Amino acid sequence: MERNWDWKRLGVALAAARASMGMTQVELAGRIDAGLSTVSNIEGGQPYKSVTRTIREYARTVGWQHGSVEHVLDGGDPLLTERSAPPAQEASARPDAAAQTGVISPRSGLPLVIREIMENGEIWDTSITHVTEGGADMRVISITVIPPNEAPEVKQANREAWDSIQPRLRAIVDTNSKQSSKDDQ
Repeated sequence: MERNWDWKRLGVALAAARASMGMTQVELAGRIDAGLSTVSNIEGGQPYKSVTRTIREYARTVGWQHGSVEHVLDGGDPLLTERSAPPAQEASARPDAAAQTGVISPRSGLPLVIREIMENGEIWDTSITHVTEGGADMRVISITVIPPNEAPEVKQANREAWDSIQPRLRAIVDTNSKQSSKDDQ
């Protein structure tokens, strides 16, 4: 019997878990001894005939318990290891069912419109930028999503546009952060 697994769902969940840890795709690839294209394929929802060792290692690295990969592929949420789960008082204070069962979704706190875009599109890239403006200390998480099932030439045009836009976005954040540092002095 062939399983109807949702590889895109798995990719989105793994990418969100990685991003929440402040890890880039390159850093993750190094930790699990995989190529960047492999990590990108996993996060992009590339279907596989079965769950690979690399996928299992990815899940373990982002703090998922054994069996979580299949659980997510079947439509559930990952079970987090104790080291990746929120403190007990925080989880028990939340009224949602996930907190009651110990199953935490990396997307559960995101607005519905963001969740829908991530679930219905193809995650193209993710990045985390550390911003220290006005004495603040925060992370800006960027998840680039393109429409699913785009033709190769459209994907290529999207890639070229993103490659052009991304450095400019980083420059804006860097400029604002550096200006804020000068203002604080």
